[in-house]
Amino acid sequence: MTDTQLPRHTVVIPNSIPVVAVLGPGDEFLNLIEREFTAEVHVRGNEVNLSGDRGEVALIERLLDELVAMVRTGQGLTAETVERVIGMLRAETQERPADVLTLNILSNRGRTIRPKTLNQKRYVDAIDKHTVVFGIGPAGTGKTYLAMAKAVQSLQAKQVNRIILTRPAVEAGERLGYLPGTLSEKIDPYLRPLYDALHDMLDPETIPKLLTAGTIEVAPLAYMRGRTLNDAFIILDEAQNTSPEQMKMFLTRLGFGSKMVVTGDVTQVDLPTGTKSGLRVVQEILDGIKDVNFCWLTSSDVVRHKLVGKIVAAYDTYEAATQPGRTSQPGRTSFAEGRAWRAGPRADERRGHSRDQMSVEVLNESGVEVNVADFVKLARFTLSRLRVHPQAELCLKLVDEATITEFNRRWMGNDGPTDVLSFPMDELRPGRDGDPSDEGILGDLLLCPQYAAAQAPTYSRTADDEMHLLTIHGILHLLGYDHGEPAEEREMFTLQARLLSEWQGVKSGEDVE
Repeated sequence: MTDTQLPRHTVVIPNSIPVVAVLGPGDEFLNLIEREFTAEVHVRGNEVNLSGDRGEVALIERLLDELVAMVRTGQGLTAETVERVIGMLRAETQERPADVLTLNILSNRGRTIRPKTLNQKRYVDAIDKHTVVFGIGPAGTGKTYLAMAKAVQSLQAKQVNRIILTRPAVEAGERLGYLPGTLSEKIDPYLRPLYDALHDMLDPETIPKLLTAGTIEVAPLAYMRGRTLNDAFIILDEAQNTSPEQMKMFLTRLGFGSKMVVTGDVTQVDLPTGTKSGLRVVQEILDGIKDVNFCWLTSSDVVRHKLVGKIVAAYDTYEAATQPGRTSQPGRTSFAEGRAWRAGPRADERRGHSRDQMSVEVLNESGVEVNVADFVKLARFTLSRLRVHPQAELCLKLVDEATITEFNRRWMGNDGPTDVLSFPMDELRPGRDGDPSDEGILGDLLLCPQYAAAQAPTYSRTADDEMHLLTIHGILHLLGYDHGEPAEEREMFTLQARLLSEWQGVKSGEDVE
């Protein structure tokens, strides 16, 4: 088909609409349109002449109609807005992009809060239509921010009498009494994002008054127990860090005239080893119940810097490629970091495994010479004794003090180095007699030989014995054992001492396979 035969169409921008408002200053939006479409676009006055593929021409015509409709509402366009409109049109959604992007939720000090994607619009609509709404998606998708805007809108419209904002204080284990300072000083680090959102939506001078009067309450999840919350808009943030028991406790606080929004990211669970995420479990429990709605947001809904969306999508693609068919269930951190260890340079080759022998990988980046084969054999011995599935996978990484200090600070919130850190993946558990645990990835261990060697004399052990004990200790953490309570400590420490003793006996006989 020659150029003269290509379909042509002319779109006329109404005289009441400035052409620059639709095509952008310096033709910024026009240039964007030309990059995104194969059709030719020529502008003369307020006429936009289109030629090319029929589908492309029709899509550009719809795009210009949407942009004109948005300008008519008084909303200024940006390149990001135009890109979002193009994305919605290409997705062939039933909703008009102009209707999605011009929905005003809240205005304050000249700033208007609106949904910026189709899923965000559906999320906002679900909050209007349902009593309990779950907003689930990655960071930057507006889950909490939009819920906060709807809460303030409801308060201002006198649909509710108060707003209650809560989130679990995971790092403190909900035992806030152990932290120094007043209650406010203890919980503020966990609740800071909620305060920041409030300051965007309300005049700063009114917030202290509303907090003092109890009209807005910001509190850790532990302080919701035993209450019935009537005539309130209640938001639970970071819900992936609730246990199933905490989630049930929270949901049963719902009173008359109230609305609940629960937000979280199931790929960023920071719970201690062995604790299931209440946000994962609740999807199975409440699925299909009337007046409860689950809204899913994705990397395409990220409204922070455009790179954030690309980063989230890249991680999703990487995890799908490296662990097909398996959903990440991290413990204290995302297991993506653990897999990144495997992708990097290796100081030691991965030890082979067969269908009946579990995969144990040891990476030594500590600068200390160790017998890698001993660690592989010890790990297999321990997992076998605990009846872990023979196709389980474990990675042990030996690092220097600087590295483990950084991990200890970043993931545990503790200053200084430590001896061993455990990062579980698939929440595997010890098997029973004749019934091994499920197949899966056990997780990663981070161990510091220098630190272990320095503390070994304190316990009258050799450096090797100390590192072997710490390896067993870390594996037990991966399998759900802990020592936060006296009874738990007795069980775990007795078991690890027995396993170390058995290992030493078996090792002396050189019969460890």
